[in-house]
Amino acid sequence: MQLHARMFGKFQLLAISPCGLAKVVPLEPGKARELLCFVMLSGNRAHHREALSSLFWGEGSSERSLKYLRQALWQLQSLLGQYSDPEQPVLRVESDWVQLNAAAKLWIDTGAFEAGCLQVRNQSGSELSPEQAKLVQEAAVLYSSDLLEGWHQDWCLTERERLQNLYLSTLDKLMDYCETHNEFENGLDYGTRILGIDKARECTHQRLMRLNYLAGNRTAALRQYNRCSQALREELNVQPSKKTQRILELIQSDDPENIQVTAAGTSRPGGWSQLLGELEQLHVLVRKIQGQIEMVRASGS
Repeated sequence: MQLHARMFGKFQLLAISPCGLAKVVPLEPGKARELLCFVMLSGNRAHHREALSSLFWGEGSSERSLKYLRQALWQLQSLLGQYSDPEQPVLRVESDWVQLNAAAKLWIDTGAFEAGCLQVRNQSGSELSPEQAKLVQEAAVLYSSDLLEGWHQDWCLTERERLQNLYLSTLDKLMDYCETHNEFENGLDYGTRILGIDKARECTHQRLMRLNYLAGNRTAALRQYNRCSQALREELNVQPSKKTQRILELIQSDDPENIQVTAAGTSRPGGWSQLLGELEQLHVLVRKIQGQIEMVRASGS
């Protein structure tokens, strides 16, 4: 028997039999369920009993809070023990410490999501191999919704924001990969997901403008600029940046070669805007040198 914990969206704990049949583990709402989710989100990190009792029952005395913690741990061990290997319980409970048992037969969607994303944390999307991109794509699929929807505890809000930011950065990386490998439709899908969470994310609007244009849909690219402008005005009361306006100008002038130069995600210090400035300065210098050469030739003749 293996336990599957789903914490993206509505919480669900399932017991999966060897033949693949799934049964819902009847863990009722309450502090015990919150405690289990908190420990599962912590991975292998151990928690001191006093810290847990203060976090979940801090309104009472220390002695009373520790009593409630003992009761919650007993409830969890009794219930989970019915669906797990007695030799490898889900929780490792010691006199002062509580943590998840890494050897337990337990799959957690948030843990699998993080593991997949963090495998390529030091690589840009353009550097991913097809095999790595597939792993990241599979991880992103696990993020079906925000963490533990309907929960509003402070610790949950903090974890929800952390995982959402990881999801957004992962989708950014996948958009970068798709743009590099001309998988424009997939890249557009990832960008749409990002804007479903943060509609004023300007770098995503920029990518969508480029991807639509490179996919052959110039009209959609121009409309994307209008959506960007509207979202920035409504959410932040600002205008699109110079970079966004530059992409718009390139689309309007139908300049596919230079629009790819504006791609985000470069590892170059200062970004492409700095590179463009340097190239313009170099162009001016070359013209000056050419002018001087012509003057020398003219005077020699």
